[in-house]
Amino acid sequence: MTKRSLVLLVAFLTLIPTAAFSQVVLTTTLAGANEPGGGDTDGFGTATIAISGTTVTYFFTEGNLATITGAHIHKGLPGVNGNIVIAFSAITSTCGCFNGGVSSGSVTADQTLINDIIANPAGYYVNIHTNEKPGGAIRGQLTGGTGVSSTENPSTCAQTDTALCLDGGRFRLEATWNTPDGQTGAGHGVRLTADSGYFWFFQPTNAEMTVKALNACSFSTSHWVFASGLTNVNVVMKVTDTSTGKVRTYNNPNGTAFSPIQDTSAFACP
Repeated sequence: MTKRSLVLLVAFLTLIPTAAFSQVVLTTTLAGANEPGGGDTDGFGTATIAISGTTVTYFFTEGNLATITGAHIHKGLPGVNGNIVIAFSAITSTCGCFNGGVSSGSVTADQTLINDIIANPAGYYVNIHTNEKPGGAIRGQLTGGTGVSSTENPSTCAQTDTALCLDGGRFRLEATWNTPDGQTGAGHGVRLTADSGYFWFFQPTNAEMTVKALNACSFSTSHWVFASGLTNVNVVMKVTDTSTGKVRTYNNPNGTAFSPIQDTSAFACP
């Protein structure tokens, strides 16, 4: 994953609305300088942790690291090494779980622990370990605590495996893909916040496209649609405004690196 792609991904995932929530989203920027005793000096990454009940969904990015040997959430303050409380044990370079510098999935955790992380995210940090830095290569304290609105109208947009309901359930995002050798399928959607999520195509641990549908009516005349692709296969993304029935489609040709979509006039307000 290039630094440019990482910057775009962070930009799309970190604008999180303040709302009543049923899902809590925590984020952090990972850096070697945060490691006590020194980590990987040129390594970098991000972590997004979405908590719903006892399910912890993670989305990690990394760059400039040696062979990854693990990733965890630890309990501890900045500058202090703490105990592992949630282990993402499947994450290593050799398993292919960091395909293209991105890894995603979910685990379950004890509810008491979850409650404490939500109440005090700054008391926990994400650590990615490598063979060169087994004690920790890049690290960052968790921040945030905003999440998905619990006031969405479920009859407006029905969230399914292949459809993301964003912007309070007003917009339904779907993606289909095909490859030059004839493979085809529908993207599987994973929602991260009320406005953003991602699609995977081939494996649930390999995110292919991040998306955002944002209500920008307080400072513009439109609802915005953003997308960032980590693929070069043919992708057709369909966005439906369920309140008006209007549809916009976006296409990425086969063999072409996915160009970022930043449509700031996608759908008219209100």
